[in-house]
Amino acid sequence: MKKIDCIIRKSPRKPFAVFGAIVIFCSFCGCNRSGHVEDFHAGHHHESEDLRIRIIGDSVSFTNQNSFGYTEVVQLLLPEHNVSHDFDNAFGTDHVLNNLEEFTDFRNDWDIVHVNCGIWDIGSISGSYITPPEIFRTNVRRIMAHVNTVSECQIWATITPFLEQHELIELFNSIIVEEAESQGVEINDLYSLMEPLGDDFRPIKNEQIDRIHWNYEGTLVLGTRVADCLVD
Repeated sequence: MKKIDCIIRKSPRKPFAVFGAIVIFCSFCGCNRSGHVEDFHAGHHHESEDLRIRIIGDSVSFTNQNSFGYTEVVQLLLPEHNVSHDFDNAFGTDHVLNNLEEFTDFRNDWDIVHVNCGIWDIGSISGSYITPPEIFRTNVRRIMAHVNTVSECQIWATITPFLEQHELIELFNSIIVEEAESQGVEINDLYSLMEPLGDDFRPIKNEQIDRIHWNYEGTLVLGTRVADCLVD
């Protein structure tokens, strides 16, 4: 497969300081699967051939004007692979399902597709959800079935912790895991990775802690795990 270097997209919405901070982090440290800092170069060696990798996900993975997503970290960690994100915030499973062909760039030759989705299905109202669990299950099943036809390997991330929605996150994550097992899809358990981390890994917005997204340190932990999962 022809090698294609990853291009980190720059725009006014992503100040250079953001990339500088991540480059500094990536130059001096890394995180293992437990989120502990260790020697970066000792923990990362990529011996596989160039891979065409697509990431589909919400703002935890996608950089926009409000948050910094982990895809940029993955691109920096895996420059020898062609890592790209779908063209937009993927939001919830309804939106992903309705835009699957666009989100997979109308291709059927992906080596790996990594999906994270579910925060928008649960929503921000404590104890309530936007997408009923049975509809979420159907959506996940249909998304997985389609992605299996356009990629050699499909990986789904569990929903990362946010707000105080612990019980619903566990419920929706159990649906993801069950459907993944039935369709031969791999699981990247980002929930268990991030759940022990406190507010030091959350950004401050309008003088309040944003308990949905992650700051640079948190995003580095996420991006390092995703990169490890993609090339293991």
